[in-house]
Amino acid sequence: MTAISAVLLALITGWLVPAPRLAMAAFLGPWLVALIYQTADIGLGYAVSPPQTVTQFPRVIGYVVVTAVILVLGLTLSALISERRSRAVRHAGRQTARAMTKRATLAGTVAVAALIVLDIADHAVLVWPESTAHHTTNPSPPLFGILSIASCLIGIAVLGAPVLRRRAAARLGDRGTRTAG
Repeated sequence: MTAISAVLLALITGWLVPAPRLAMAAFLGPWLVALIYQTADIGLGYAVSPPQTVTQFPRVIGYVVVTAVILVLGLTLSALISERRSRAVRHAGRQTARAMTKRATLAGTVAVAALIVLDIADHAVLVWPESTAHHTTNPSPPLFGILSIASCLIGIAVLGAPVLRRRAAARLGDRGTRTAG
């Protein structure tokens, strides 16, 4: 759930807040809600991963590392979308930026709440005993999680390349003016 919510939140916050740092701030709160829910869901045995993934020390290291990677990918994608969006809209005043951040946080929270409701409905209605009744010792990651991480990586590559080119051009331009002066 954290990977799916990272993609959704990056899209929401990056689009609604045309200031990268504020977009990342709007991303964090709702994403932490998704993380807390997912960790509890795994710990209670409702997820594909066995509860030991979040309750036993050696196994929890992998969970923490993967979660940290997903957080970094989501924050990066949110900042890149926001940076791209800031070029398309004119900069608003500080008060408006604060209002945009609150609106994006609220929209992100609603999206995460919808994901949680869907997950709860999945547990209640679409009971798949084989998915959780027989946890394996080496479970494979959920398909949606893998696809979400791949989506983040593709988005970062697509949106990050122009940013890197602009920064490199700016550096070359600075060198040219330093040597000419």
